[in-house]
Amino acid sequence: MPSSNLHLSSLSIKGFRGIRELSIPRLSRVSLITGKNGVGKTTILEAVRMYAQRGHPSVLSEVLGKRDEITTLTSNDGDEFSVTDFLTLFNGRNIEQNKNFSIGPTSRGNQLKIKATMMTSIEASKRLNIDAEEVEEDDLREITVLFRNGVLHRLPWRMRANSRLFTHRRPHHYFSGIGLDRGASTKRSNTIRCLNLGPGLLGSDYVAKIWDEIALTDDEDRTVRAFREILDIHVERIAVVGNGIRARGVDSDRRILVKVRGNSHPIPLVSLGDGAFRLFTFAVALANSKDGFLVVDEAENGIHYSIQKMFWKLILQTAQELNVQVLATTHSWDCVRGFAQALLDSEKFDGTLVRVEKEAEETFAVPYTKNEIQAAAEYGIEVR
Repeated sequence: MPSSNLHLSSLSIKGFRGIRELSIPRLSRVSLITGKNGVGKTTILEAVRMYAQRGHPSVLSEVLGKRDEITTLTSNDGDEFSVTDFLTLFNGRNIEQNKNFSIGPTSRGNQLKIKATMMTSIEASKRLNIDAEEVEEDDLREITVLFRNGVLHRLPWRMRANSRLFTHRRPHHYFSGIGLDRGASTKRSNTIRCLNLGPGLLGSDYVAKIWDEIALTDDEDRTVRAFREILDIHVERIAVVGNGIRARGVDSDRRILVKVRGNSHPIPLVSLGDGAFRLFTFAVALANSKDGFLVVDEAENGIHYSIQKMFWKLILQTAQELNVQVLATTHSWDCVRGFAQALLDSEKFDGTLVRVEKEAEETFAVPYTKNEIQAAAEYGIEVR
């Protein structure tokens, strides 16, 4: 049963990182993305995160930071410092050839656009507190973030001629450039909640933090119930202990404890294994993504093949109940088959499988209908 209130019922990406152009004509309540390594599956998830947060500079920096897209710069005083290399946002990593990228629905109605443009020395003197006579105009750039063609953020920076190094009289302005242009909003206007689960395990401290958001609510009961059903362990209660204080060089002492029927004392969640911890993380993240997005990279990690159907049934059902739009990637056939089996359990479940392919510099999507996903799972048709 197709959902009518999705934040993105389709997706268009142009000029972003390794994707020159990609159009996915249909996304669903839950969309599972497959494809070989290097075709851009993770890039699609990053694009959705940027769209949801309307290109806020902190999201741009976080996405690129996780990719180690960092460059070491030298200030005018000779001091070295590290900053995010925003040039890597643009396809081909060359803003002279590709000066903008866009993310949004294929209808073009609500596009997020990010442009890299030249600045005049007069504009630089206003936004960067630089003497207009100090630099040549071809040394100045500005990244402008627009949504619905309205400017949300401006990030001005300088670039040494004939190099990819930035220099700046005040390095911290590189990150706070949005505050230098009074004509641009510094607020996260019209943003959509978006949680991100990477291929690895999240730290206990972060999971405890998002658990705090649902503790003592109906979502807590839903989460514990789902966790209990999938894990086949009768978990009676879950609690977070510790004051969360961090000492220098030491992680927070917050821990997640579970009370299991038959045990007189609570036990640490992590003692149940990485799979149990990841399942719990999924359940809590779904509850925290109400009316927003949840993006998951390599969804199969830590999930045993025997519970894939129950795992996807949890995601499909909870996403429907809480109005969450889920986009996940996988390399696993067991994951695809479990997704297909869960979809067939109920007509109300809305899911799509999308295979991403790449030939030369072109990226394209092959969507599968519900019936095609069923046939692929039944007859072992390769869709990864």
